[in-house]
Order: sequence, then structure tokens, then C-alpha cells
Amino acid sequence: LGLIIPLALMTLARIEYYGEALPNTYTLKMVGVTFLERWERGFWTLGESIGFYLGPFLFGLAYLVLSRACSDPRLTYLFFKFIIFIAYSVHVGGDAWEWSGILNRFSCIGLGAGCILLSFAIEDFWKKLLSHTKRHQLFTFLVALSFLLVIAISSGTHFKKLFWERPFQVERDLIQTSLGIQFQKTAPSTSVVGVFSAGSFCYFSHLKCVDFLGKSDRHVAKLKPKSKFIPGHNKWDLRFTVSSYHPTFIIGIYAEDLLNTFFRNESSFQYDLINESIWVSSNLNQKYKLKDCCNMNPEAFSDPALDKAVSIKTKLEATGPGLQLKYFFKKLFLS
Repeated sequence: LGLIIPLALMTLARIEYYGEALPNTYTLKMVGVTFLERWERGFWTLGESIGFYLGPFLFGLAYLVLSRACSDPRLTYLFFKFIIFIAYSVHVGGDAWEWSGILNRFSCIGLGAGCILLSFAIEDFWKKLLSHTKRHQLFTFLVALSFLLVIAISSGTHFKKLFWERPFQVERDLIQTSLGIQFQKTAPSTSVVGVFSAGSFCYFSHLKCVDFLGKSDRHVAKLKPKSKFIPGHNKWDLRFTVSSYHPTFIIGIYAEDLLNTFFRNESSFQYDLINESIWVSSNLNQKYKLKDCCNMNPEAFSDPALDKAVSIKTKLEATGPGLQLKYFFKKLFLS
């Protein structure tokens, strides 16, 4: 009931407000994509996640099941919670970012239950290990250690990235943040901005944003995919979005070729390219002369909030989070 009642209330509220029983992002990712396409990609992302993150947790689950140590109803609840979110991730085809080595947002929800189950598995395994002969203890310990070494070796490249390199998309977020602050300071407050990455730019600009990829547009969400299946990133209708929302600006980072082709073939839409990735309505451009107003290099724009972000980025580039952790523990234990 603790799960069913909130979901029922959310669904009723969604039907009342949006007229849809399911979230728009669910429609965006599921409509027009076959089970085979979703499950093929879903199992691929699961395999990537097992190599990077989930291997020890699944090992712990298998141990609890085979040893019948999960007879406690509380462990059974956690077991199904963990498995359900993994199964859901497979069913919807995973997420768009597994290639970077990060665990997707669906599997992450079940990771807390997985951690608790793994701790129970380790505790039960250790108790049973101590109750056997020393020879049996050594053999069992070596088998478990070998399994963990295989997981560690298969995850080596990923953990190197995790601890010794900058976090995923730091550079992209800095660019989006820089542009957002610039637009907040210089663009008319009534501006509408069309974006392909509806994140930090929209937050920092304080402007109305329209996502070309359909995250909040039911028309785009219900279209057939226009490229290979990448959840949430394979549907668009540029003609519909531009003609319906009349964006003042269009931020085309990572979609420059698509937009160049569109404006070359659709002469009825009057937009000027003011740098390599930003288009502006021709009427507004003629009025404000916006040529080169938006600098794509975050270091070239001075703002206290951005200066702090750039400073953090520079430190990460110079040392990496892994070396910072090493320095932290060295100071902690040797000071």
C-alpha cells in the first residue's frame, strides 16, 4: 500500500492536469520502439552495468538465494525491489548515457536495497566460513576472492575514470552554465529558447525553454523514431517546434548539422547564425545586433558563480579527484 497509493494518486493527478495516464517521457521512449529493440539495448546496458557496478550485488543476491539466507520477509522485499528496477531498466532499453560508464538512473533507485542485501550476504557468508575447517575456509575464501578480482579487472578502466579523471560532462555543463548566465544578463526576459539539452542552461538563464527532443512535448513524444534507438534522444520535429513555439534563440550544441540542414531547406523560417551553435530570430538580431554576443568559452566570461565553477574545473584538470582523495587521506593519517 505504501507504494500503490502514492502511484495511484500521482496517476490521477497526471490525468487531471495533463490528460495522460503515463508520463510524457515514458511515451517518448516507448512509442514506436519494438520490444526487441528495447530489450536488446536493455540487456546490453545491463551487461555493461554488471561489469562496472552491479556484479558484486548480483553475486550477493545469488548467494542469498542459493543459501536460502533470504527467508526473512524484509530481505525478500528488498530483493524484489532491487530486481524490479533492474528489470524495468531492461524493459525500457536502459538510459542514454551508459556508454560513459555511469550507472543509469533506473538501476540507481534499486542500488540502496542492493547494498543492504550485499551486506547481509557478506555477514552470512563470513559466519558460515568460520564454522568450517581451515582447509574449507581457505578454498571458499579463494573462490570468492577470484570472483571479486574478475569483477575488479573488468571494471578497471571505469574505476580509473571514476577516481582519476574529471566527472562526466563537466566541460559541457560549464559551457551550458556560462551561456545561461550570459543570456540571463543580456537576453530580453520574454525570450523563448529552443534547446537540445534542457538542463543547466534553462536553470541559469531564467528564460522559457522548449526542448526539441520532446521531453515536455506530447506531439514529439508520440512520433516515430528518426534515428537509432537512444532513449529520449531519437525523436524530433523541427518544423513543428519552431512554428508552434517561435523560439527567439536556438541553442544547437551537438545538433549543428541537423539545424544547418533544416534552415537551408526551410527558407520560411528566418534565423541568423550568431556563432557556431546559436541561432537567433532575424528580427531580433536586426534590432539588437547580437553578432558574437554569446561566448562559447566559459573561461572568457567573468561572473562570480562561473569563476568558482571554472576554478573547480581547473583543479580537477590539474590533479584529478583520485589524487585529491590520496592527498586528503595522507593529511588525515600522517598529520
